[in-house]
Amino acid sequence: MRLHFGLHFSEGTFPLPRQPQCAEWVVGPRPLLAWLERSLGLCVPDDHIEHLRTEQYRQALRRHLEEHPRAFYAAAFLADDLATAGALLQRRDELLLAGWGFALEPGLPDRLKVLADIHQYFSRDDSPRLSPGAADRQVAVMAALHRLPNPPREIIVYDAYSDCPPGVQRLLDSLQAAGIPLRYQSSPTPVGEHDLAHWQRFLRGEAGPRLLQADGSLLILKAQRETHIAGYLAQLLRHNTTFRPGILMPQANRTLDNALLQEGLPSLGVASSSLARPSLQVLKLVPVFLWEPLDPYKVMEFVSLGIKPLEDGLANRIAAFLADTPGLFSDRWFGMINQYLEEELPLRAQHRHELDAEAVRRQYEFWFRRRRADSTDGQVEKWEVREIFAYLQEWALDTYARHDDHPQTLLVLASQAGRIVDLLDELPETALRPLDLERIVRTIYEPAPVTYRPA
Repeated sequence: MRLHFGLHFSEGTFPLPRQPQCAEWVVGPRPLLAWLERSLGLCVPDDHIEHLRTEQYRQALRRHLEEHPRAFYAAAFLADDLATAGALLQRRDELLLAGWGFALEPGLPDRLKVLADIHQYFSRDDSPRLSPGAADRQVAVMAALHRLPNPPREIIVYDAYSDCPPGVQRLLDSLQAAGIPLRYQSSPTPVGEHDLAHWQRFLRGEAGPRLLQADGSLLILKAQRETHIAGYLAQLLRHNTTFRPGILMPQANRTLDNALLQEGLPSLGVASSSLARPSLQVLKLVPVFLWEPLDPYKVMEFVSLGIKPLEDGLANRIAAFLADTPGLFSDRWFGMINQYLEEELPLRAQHRHELDAEAVRRQYEFWFRRRRADSTDGQVEKWEVREIFAYLQEWALDTYARHDDHPQTLLVLASQAGRIVDLLDELPETALRPLDLERIVRTIYEPAPVTYRPA
């Protein structure tokens, strides 16, 4: 097997091979690490546990502050403990990848000494363990590379060694020390004396600036608006069908993609929507039902969402009521709810067999008739918070399983709600403030998976 390794190869490569390649594999850092773990028989942990690791590190920082209240991170931890724990955990992983063993040695700088103290906390018998992250997994792989069965016959590296992060450099050094040949693919050398070749040499630092010859090899287009230049380029490609361009886009901008589609050309595959935006809105709004008094404006946002754990007909009636009468739990409110649940809902259920009238009643009871904490007190029991996010996770999975036409964003919602439940289970606190809930949701929210336009 021959491996082709690049720092960004996890995102796809171009051009694709014309013929199927046997025993040739294109990998980035994460796929390479996972392949080495499987080959060595090491346990492959779940990648999506950074929120749990952050909470575990937060608890370690809190224990450390009890013994060292003047630690350098004390003020930041007081302002935002989860964000501070995440930042220090990232530094800890970087130091681990760089080869530091967190040994307490004489003359150690103060901040490194603090990180070493925190690292020692996880080694105590009475302390919980820090779940392994990508850095811990890589260190374990490097220690076991000497017994790698059936190693690849060659690894071709497409990035300069000096451009690789220190952790990747150490992994490449370990692979080479284990007897696996590494070959660094050099960048193509510019050929010729035309403008394009000189510009390439200038970018490589091999030539200084000079006056271009305008020989047509390098074309720079300028316009007042990006839509104008995108439309021109799209028409240029439509009229020249023999062109086979490769387009490098530094940002995921859809202006050119839209222009190509208007000219009847294939899409570039630029991200068109985020699966996590609807789910993030739900995650941010469901905690409003924990507090008394219930905010009618937040309820209006909740019932107006496209994806929500509330039947659409009931949500529409509540939205119409709030638009006409901004208030909750009045006589008119209960009259509207009873009319819908007792009269309209049974009639709708007769024509829509998938509509469960009793399930709709339970949804209303869960969200609007639940026990709520006094907002002036500022704390809610943790088990109540866990209950609503566990309900949200179960609803998303059940809705996705029962209906074939529901979007993939329900799976994203179920995953994010499940991570919040896991994080709540790790918390030692028994009561939470509104700011704590906001930080938890922010910690769970990750860069959203995207859907692509069809080519």
